[in-house]
Amino acid sequence: VFVYTITFFFAPPYKWIFRSQPLTFVAALFLLLAPGQIEMLGNLTNLHWYLLLLLYVLALKDIHTPYTFSEIVISFLCISTSGTSIILLPIFVLRIILKWKEKKTAKYGEYLIISFIVLFLLIHIIVATNSSLFFYPFTIYLKIFLRHFFFSFVFPLFLGDYLTLQLHSIKIIYSVLTIILISFVSLHLRRDWDRSYILIITLSVCSLWLPIMITIARPLSMLTILSFSNYDMHYWFNSRYSFYIPAIASMFWMFVIGRENTHRAIKYSIITLFLCSQLLFNHHRSVVSQRSKEHVG
Repeated sequence: VFVYTITFFFAPPYKWIFRSQPLTFVAALFLLLAPGQIEMLGNLTNLHWYLLLLLYVLALKDIHTPYTFSEIVISFLCISTSGTSIILLPIFVLRIILKWKEKKTAKYGEYLIISFIVLFLLIHIIVATNSSLFFYPFTIYLKIFLRHFFFSFVFPLFLGDYLTLQLHSIKIIYSVLTIILISFVSLHLRRDWDRSYILIITLSVCSLWLPIMITIARPLSMLTILSFSNYDMHYWFNSRYSFYIPAIASMFWMFVIGRENTHRAIKYSIITLFLCSQLLFNHHRSVVSQRSKEHVG
């Protein structure tokens, strides 16, 4: 399912995201390197995380190409596995608005997907027992949103897990770096703006609602979600909770550097930085050494 999700990027309706085959390949590689998979990969109880990612990718389909019957069926399967698909509702509404401006593109696929999301939202509301939107003060949910923005979305691809979590106590540094990055992205996309860009920007924001939804559904998970298990990089980045936002972040940053007006040398310098940080500075990954004879039996 995970590999199937990644292959969508190579299909014509999704090529607008990264624009070139080499960048699409690198983006797919970053998804394969996303954290959390020690707990998830090959574990059917965590299949819904990959299906949520698949639904995210389907939401990025070129708005000029209608959804096929098979994609609608896949969307239904993704939505029916978890109530967290509600975080992607705004993007399918946005797709209808963008298509309405086009005036010629079919919208029935989006209407069906929205209907599925609303249907299963009602089901989850009916069967939910311990969930509460007001279990914690609003400031707690705001802190969760901001911390995951900084430490799961902005920095992991640039710095790797170790350096990212070292920043948590140095607010001035990560605040300044974030302002610089946001300014760069804004100016960069403004020079080559297309209305379809709003899709991936909106989806990136939507992804940051996931830890809040988890906290609402499971209030006892608040300390884990808020403090990243006391900023223990080995525990957190092996956890399933660390998968989704960094995966989406890798897609967003590859989307940004894939715009046409980015100089090739700059593109591949940034990609090299990303690869080095993921391969050299992700300390949650450990080498599995061969067991010696004295350890056997």
